Amino acid sequence: METGTRTFDIHVCLGRGGFGEVYRATMRSAGGLSREVAVKTLRAGVSDPEAVARLRDEARLLAALNHPAIPAVYDLAMIAGRVALV
Repeated sequence: METGTRTFDIHVCLGRGGFGEVYRATMRSAGGLSREVAVKTLRAGVSDPEAVARLRDEARLLAALNHPAIPAVYDLAMIAGRVALV
């Protein structure tokens, strides 16, 4: 799966909720760098504009915070046709 100059290898599902799923993945840049990340996506078939807006708001809020107990946000992307928070 690819988004821009980054590619994502999705590994295992870590959990599921009402609207989303979280996966362990490897993110690779065009320059050959890689990093293990969590990818939160909306479930397949969830295209409700409110759900997409909530995920986008979550990404913006998390990206503005810096604390060891809060995961860093690297990207908000489309992966395999689904909105994803990396």
